[in-house]
Amino acid sequence: MNPSAMADFFERLGHRVVRTKSSYWYDVRRRFYLGFPHHRLIDPSPDELYPFFLRLNGGVRYSGPPESPGRQSYALVCRDRRYDLDLLSSNTRSKVRRGLKHCTVEQLEPSYIMAHGKSVHDDTLRRIRIHDPYPWETYWRAVKESNCVAVWGALIGKTLTAYLVAVLVEGCWEILVVRSLSEFLRCYPNNALLFTVLRQMLSNPQIGQVFFGAESLEGLSSIDEFKLSMGFVKSPIRQRIVLHPFLRPALCNPLAVRAVGGLAHRQPQSEFWRKLDGLTAFVASGGA
Repeated sequence: MNPSAMADFFERLGHRVVRTKSSYWYDVRRRFYLGFPHHRLIDPSPDELYPFFLRLNGGVRYSGPPESPGRQSYALVCRDRRYDLDLLSSNTRSKVRRGLKHCTVEQLEPSYIMAHGKSVHDDTLRRIRIHDPYPWETYWRAVKESNCVAVWGALIGKTLTAYLVAVLVEGCWEILVVRSLSEFLRCYPNNALLFTVLRQMLSNPQIGQVFFGAESLEGLSSIDEFKLSMGFVKSPIRQRIVLHPFLRPALCNPLAVRAVGGLAHRQPQSEFWRKLDGLTAFVASGGA
């Protein structure tokens, strides 16, 4: 699937999309752009990025090859076409089997999730302490209108307990979100869902890999640990953030780094301060 289809999807979500020589970019935050397709490793020149700062944008973030500038990091990918239960640990195999015993996993229409998935979505965002960047109806209309996006769900009886959204681009399935109901986690719907979808995706010879995000600026999380337990591996990359020249001195200032870190520590429920703390720590560690 051509990256332009993914660009159309982000525009339907309300993002501004920019295309440059090496990549596409969307405003993941106000005046802060992220390169996509997310699995693509790029090394843009200063001349390529210069127009972003003429428009007074705060910065750009992208993933580059292991030998390029930036902070040593990783992407979580699965490329093993032999993917099956025997590649997982005994503990994870047990969770997958228990999940499959309780759940039915199937590809679903976006309209079904739009009608039945709001409680699953809201419950997950409360659990992982992030805010929803999109109105519910806007998101699912964009999914429905985008032929590069697909949805799978795990059901117990008629109850939707978990769902997954992925986009197909350049022979890679990029998993965008996984949502689940807290009250059913003891039935391991996430394990059953991810195992079934991964095995289905990797059985297709036209699919080279499944991508499930890069290392968070906030560091290794329990979410990454779950992905690793399900068969994803850390593929070496370099993450880089290029800031507007006016912003860099402020974010590199040791006093600012300590102040932001203190505020994030005192307000652990604040997504804003957690992310700003991760950004300043990233810049201080040489990622910019």
